[in-house]
Amino acid sequence: MAVTIRGLYVYPIKSCAGIALESANISAAGVQWDRQFILVDAAGNMMTQRTVPRMVLVHPTLQPELDQMVLNAPGVSALTLSLREAAPDEKTIAVQVWSGRPLGAAVSAEADRWFSEVLGQPCRLLRLHSQSQRRVSSDFPDAWQERHQDWRPLNTREKTFGFADGFPFLITNTASLNALNQKLASKNVAPVDMIRFRPNIVLDGLPEYEEDYIFGLDAGPLHFALVKPCPRCPIPNVNPETAAVADEPGITLMQTRSAELGVLFGMNAVLTDSVSGVLHIGQQVEPEYDF
Repeated sequence: MAVTIRGLYVYPIKSCAGIALESANISAAGVQWDRQFILVDAAGNMMTQRTVPRMVLVHPTLQPELDQMVLNAPGVSALTLSLREAAPDEKTIAVQVWSGRPLGAAVSAEADRWFSEVLGQPCRLLRLHSQSQRRVSSDFPDAWQERHQDWRPLNTREKTFGFADGFPFLITNTASLNALNQKLASKNVAPVDMIRFRPNIVLDGLPEYEEDYIFGLDAGPLHFALVKPCPRCPIPNVNPETAAVADEPGITLMQTRSAELGVLFGMNAVLTDSVSGVLHIGQQVEPEYDF
């Protein structure tokens, strides 16, 4: 069976709602517009659904032809923001995103007030600064390169990305979600949608959890190195429609997908080359296997 792209997603504001795409512009930095904005609290710490689940109720709509993004959330009027990048001379604000410290720039006092009202606490919205130079941590890419020297060089030190947790791409598999939902059904728990796992690329045509054994993915001129299984935090337990937090699917994942790295679902990936391109729904891709 052919392996195809079943879903493409972008998350312009880290931990807010995602957008399903028919096609996606791809570069080494990730899907265009992905995690280009981030919210920080009054102390300057990054905010995510881990502690502020209500963030998932903020729905962005991209309007690149107008160079703007429109935000909607319950109980407030829509907010329109510019998509123009921060000017080089704007003040930089470093944000701790796990092991990285990407640079942001303040968006506007209006945006800060809007988000503070929506989320019920003081916060600020930052836009990725044009001077930000955040690179993927070398540990897993270096280990990947050691194992796959005969495929493609990574050159990750030459590439930079935005406010994503640790890698510019997350790739998941529809069959793996189906397997999880079968386990949930056996407990009389409602199925969950893939959007809870916040992938960028969703594959169809693979057996369940086959992504565990794939080290690379060819998609036309684009070549992805699947460098690290993705350990899951509690965010998949947040209902994206209501922001309600439950115990599932986290408990079932812990029972079925625990490993040394954590509770795993999906694969973190980087591009092997500094090549840009477009992916689209239904596109056939070619997996490269470790066995």
